[in-house]
Amino acid sequence: MKKIITTIIIFLVGIILGIFIKSEYDSVKSKKVVVKQDYIFKGNVKVDKDMIDARKSVDDSINYESGTDPFNVYRNQNGLIPNAKAAVDVAKIIFNYCENGTFNNEKPFNVELVNNRVWYISGSLPKGAVGGVVEISIQKSDGKVLAIFHGK
Repeated sequence: MKKIITTIIIFLVGIILGIFIKSEYDSVKSKKVVVKQDYIFKGNVKVDKDMIDARKSVDDSINYESGTDPFNVYRNQNGLIPNAKAAVDVAKIIFNYCENGTFNNEKPFNVELVNNRVWYISGSLPKGAVGGVVEISIQKSDGKVLAIFHGK
């Protein structure tokens, strides 16, 4: 008789543990964390004058009155913002200040280097979503923000 009761208790403990483990597994599985890619580099883009005017004019002039470049900003061959990752990092800092973190829903960012002079970064919307995205143009040579806005 003792053997039967011990077997039943072990069986019930096994069922209870199984149910507990299954519920924990389901709760972890339901909390899937979706990690979105930060950005998509679309490559160097050649644009004609009309397109540049449409995206705001680009000013590459040296702003130092003495004509010197104390931080070697303008003499740097690759520019102050040399690659897409650096451009996105700068854009995220600016977006965070202006958009209070709402831009994180617009990943991955689309990144283009326009005429090897201006980084153009824009957000993405999920399929079927309606609305605008953040957009920013940053000068490659010195990091100057040429334009920033959020579409509707």
